[in-house]
Amino acid sequence: MAVSVVRWKVPSSLKQAEASPFRDNWAEALLTEIDRLREMGTWVEVETPNGAKTLGCKWVFAIKTKPDGTIERFKGRLVVQGFGQIEGIDFDDTFATTAGRTTVRLFLAMVCSMSMHCHQMDVTTAFLYGDVDKEIYTRQPSGHDDGTGRVCNLLKSLYGLKRPPSIRSKK
Repeated sequence: MAVSVVRWKVPSSLKQAEASPFRDNWAEALLTEIDRLREMGTWVEVETPNGAKTLGCKWVFAIKTKPDGTIERFKGRLVVQGFGQIEGIDFDDTFATTAGRTTVRLFLAMVCSMSMHCHQMDVTTAFLYGDVDKEIYTRQPSGHDDGTGRVCNLLKSLYGLKRPPSIRSKK
């Protein structure tokens, strides 16, 4: 697309995205995200269990641009409103394992000293591959609610949860 991103405001809600001149692009981005989440088995839709707390979710929008400022693609991400989670009940701690700067430098030094090759890759939904180890229910995503009143029982992690996903090896 030859349109510069500077001219257009990124929507902050689904309603704004639907009213945008780029509504078809936003709709396609959301459909791509929903399809990816369903493919991964991120949730199963269930009747709301008695006494279960249901978290909300919302769409977060972004426009990815090329170096010259033109639009490369539209991106929509489903985010859980995790601020409703209570420590000790819905989660125990809030940390995520990551490689620190020292670890990365040590790894690269070993690669160089052993004359090995290193390749970088990006998994677009890497965070979402982690399993959820507690019962967490969210409302169905806006614009993709089937009208049944069911909720999504999360099996995989979504952005916005207070507890990071647990990565378990498949046996």
